[in-house]
Amino acid sequence: ADESLVAVENLGEQLAKEAEMSCFIPSACAFCLHYHQERNEQAGGLPSCDAFPVIPDDIFGGRFDHNEEFPGDSGIRFSLVEAERQAFSALNEVRREHGLLAYRER
Repeated sequence: ADESLVAVENLGEQLAKEAEMSCFIPSACAFCLHYHQERNEQAGGLPSCDAFPVIPDDIFGGRFDHNEEFPGDSGIRFSLVEAERQAFSALNEVRREHGLLAYRER
């Protein structure tokens, strides 16, 4: 039971860090081939991509690795824009420096 409590506390700390850093660190979505640079005006200006008319918060906020299947993504997953590889690597370095998990690239 104690291990479960520690795991929950660690997860809470991780989520709090990610929420704090999300103001400063861009989403992995910005480096994805499927990301739409223009916001979805029909959905109130929220971020969109080929997989989602509105990108789910868990993906856009970096709490879900979209190299994995996500409900409703129609098989479309994160795909790194090759020209952005260096910037994506730099983003991951910043995430690591702040104790956040690095995004995986595919």
